[in-house]
Amino acid sequence: MAESKLTSALIAALGDPKSAVDRIRDASKEEVKTADEAELIVRLLKLFPLSPDSATDRAFGSPLKDVLAWIQRAKGEEVTAVLREFGGPELLRIFDETMRVTPPDTKSRAKNEPLFLLKIICIYAPKGGLERVVTAVRSPLLKDGYLWSVIFQIVSSNRHPWRTDIVEELRDPLPDGFSCIAYLDMSNTIARSGELARHPFDTEAGLALLQGWLLDKGSTSHGLSAAASIPFLSAEAREEVQALADQHPDRGVQLEAAWAAAACGKARGYQALQEASAVPQEASAAMHYLTELGAEDRIPLLARSDDFKAISEMCQWLAHPSEFGSPPHEIHQVDTRELFWPPTNDRRKLWVFRFEYPPRDGKAEPTIGHGMVGSVTFALFGESTPDLSAAQIYGLHCAWELEIKYDPRAPQKRTAEAGVAILREHNPDFAPEQ
Repeated sequence: MAESKLTSALIAALGDPKSAVDRIRDASKEEVKTADEAELIVRLLKLFPLSPDSATDRAFGSPLKDVLAWIQRAKGEEVTAVLREFGGPELLRIFDETMRVTPPDTKSRAKNEPLFLLKIICIYAPKGGLERVVTAVRSPLLKDGYLWSVIFQIVSSNRHPWRTDIVEELRDPLPDGFSCIAYLDMSNTIARSGELARHPFDTEAGLALLQGWLLDKGSTSHGLSAAASIPFLSAEAREEVQALADQHPDRGVQLEAAWAAAACGKARGYQALQEASAVPQEASAAMHYLTELGAEDRIPLLARSDDFKAISEMCQWLAHPSEFGSPPHEIHQVDTRELFWPPTNDRRKLWVFRFEYPPRDGKAEPTIGHGMVGSVTFALFGESTPDLSAAQIYGLHCAWELEIKYDPRAPQKRTAEAGVAILREHNPDFAPEQ
């Protein structure tokens, strides 16, 4: 049997470490599929760092990131067993060496690269890995890395061996920088399962941080994290933090505070979530909270209709950080109909919504657009303009979906007219003016 591309690259890199960069990167997209390949990766790890001439380049100017990506994508019990038992200690060694040689004035991008290595260490959880996490959290170099959210999310998973130990190790003193808010999120997650005897922020220092984040009106995400800790604080601290969360100007923080109040058995929290469930811009979050509380029966009948679920889904999509980052100021349903939908090759109900945001970024005019729900929830900004009919918007989305699916029926140029023509082939009564 012929060698896999990955095996060939690994053998070549081991035979000539000076050519490892090109050899490994040429196979960087491959997957580790056999225990033999895993053993070759372990042998390669023993060679790192490859370059003895510079500080951060000793690890991350080399192809270590590609090797870590292989390890991250590895699947199968035999493969992961080899990497865990024999690769884990090598990962710890490389991390220690990286921390030893990385200067404090390293650029911000390079500061996150040791955290990628730490992320892989957390996935494989070798003995001694917990101590490395603590070292990294206490490091002025790494405390603000954006990967702390991912690292702590891994550690907070149900079966992770460090799940509660990491909370105890970092309890006093509390972490600093961005790692502190990521640590709070992890603590909240573990506290929900009832595994913490005392929340680490239920202290004088912790309470000061929670209050500060809720008083900082420009940091909504930090306010959400602070509000999420309320049910796990002592009674006196809980009341102080609850009052600030209730008064926060961001509606998302207010809803998190309503969840916290309900979780503490307060009827007003349930009432606030029930009312929010009838507001399209807030319904998704509110219904999620009620469901988490085991109070689905409090969700209004209106919110259970298909039309309401669709408009709520559109609001949730628009509010995603990679889109507008907040729900629309105004939104209403323009059209709904059942069509044969070529991108999915079936009949389905579809919705078109018109949304509006107030003027942004110094502009005088509001942002107005259309989005579609029922297949791929999406809004084609700059294309689904207010002057288009509902049928034209369906056509535009049909052409776009065919395009992203690499469907041979996709038109050469994406236009509303081209999409309408495709829809009419399957829906004879479909007309662009509808």
